[in-house]
Amino acid sequence: MKLEFKPILFLVLVIGLPLASYFWVFRPANVKYDATVADIEAKEQRLQNLQQAMCYLDDLDAEVNDLGEAVLFFEDKIPAEHEIHNILTQIARIASRHRMETRLFETDTPQPSTQYSALPIRMEILSDFDSYYAFLTELEQLPRITRIKQMELRTTDQDGIINAKLTLNIFYQPS
Repeated sequence: MKLEFKPILFLVLVIGLPLASYFWVFRPANVKYDATVADIEAKEQRLQNLQQAMCYLDDLDAEVNDLGEAVLFFEDKIPAEHEIHNILTQIARIASRHRMETRLFETDTPQPSTQYSALPIRMEILSDFDSYYAFLTELEQLPRITRIKQMELRTTDQDGIINAKLTLNIFYQPS
């Protein structure tokens, strides 16, 4: 049997053409398709994450507004530097109202910070404990932020009288 060249060539072309098209056309197209699908899935995931983040923006705006109100509240409690003498006068009046003997009432060097400064006030007071307690309670009720940094209580030779030494910080906004 004699093999002819034309039928073999035809058979090679019939089998080779699909194989060649698979390797040079379909395979690169499938790789590109898979990359495009992966890119679309990644973008859909980012879009979903963005939509979730957008849901929190309303909550974030409300939180920012609440924090802004809190800042304003505390700024109202921190006086300007030129109002410090009013607070010192209020503290002296509270002490005299409770019939306390003020032995020392002096300010120290202000302690600056980025947004506010603290003015330390050293006080030494003689009084009975009930008056001292009433003084501290009224001091807490002041509309300005004050902090007792240090306090030392001692009894005296007089019956029922205590000697209180305290350092009080008044916070203010520097000019």
